[in-house]
Amino acid sequence: MKQYFQKDESAPMSMNGINWKEVQAFIDKMPDGAAGALEIKKKSIPKSKEALGYYYAVILPLGHASILVKQGLGEEGDGDPFRHTISINGQELKLPIDLNTTDLLLEWRYGMYVNEHKSVGEMDNDECIKFMDWCIKWLWQHYGVAVPPADKDWKNDP
Repeated sequence: MKQYFQKDESAPMSMNGINWKEVQAFIDKMPDGAAGALEIKKKSIPKSKEALGYYYAVILPLGHASILVKQGLGEEGDGDPFRHTISINGQELKLPIDLNTTDLLLEWRYGMYVNEHKSVGEMDNDECIKFMDWCIKWLWQHYGVAVPPADKDWKNDP
């Protein structure tokens, strides 16, 4: 949530439930007429290395391979790196098919699903888990790819 403000000595700032002493001290240091935005975020648990590893080592490569196969490129490709076309606001964009584009595509599709665009790096732990669950379902529905479940006991395997 962003709360926009403009410093004005004649009007005190207030918002329900928030202690403004520290915020007011920061704003008091600003010159009159200075404007800005105050972003309020919930405190979140950072993503686990296991969750990120599962996404980057399992989900993303399977998603990438499925896009290559659907585009008829196979493992090697056909020399045309710009085979993936998406339409945004009626404009056709040709994108290279690489892991970065696949990552962006999954994040973009998920952003449209939840009406909020974030990269995996910007997501908190809960958001990342929801994103990965959505990726698994989306890859199954659109590409018929069954992503293997994460092995919770991977540390104990020989």
